[in-house]
Amino acid sequence: MNNLVKLGLVIHFHDNFREKDVFLLYVTIPELAEYLSINEQRVKSLILQGKIRAIHDGKQYLVNKGQFTTYFEQVEKYKLMIQDYLHEPIPEDIDVKDED
Repeated sequence: MNNLVKLGLVIHFHDNFREKDVFLLYVTIPELAEYLSINEQRVKSLILQGKIRAIHDGKQYLVNKGQFTTYFEQVEKYKLMIQDYLHEPIPEDIDVKDED
């Protein structure tokens, strides 16, 4: 828990809190690269560009995995919308008139 204090994180815990739960929220660059299915250099580049928020603890970057939850939920939502659109039946009686 001392590492979290050094990082300046203020966290409020509930009664059934376990210390390891906090560390599951943060992942290292190799873990994030595997989670996102991209290489580690790309992850580090995105962190340095500020496109991925991260904390540097003096030895390594730690990334809050939760920042990707909304993104992945939206991607799944759009996939379902596209599938619904593609599976929508075409009306059999198409009333198309040639204006020539």
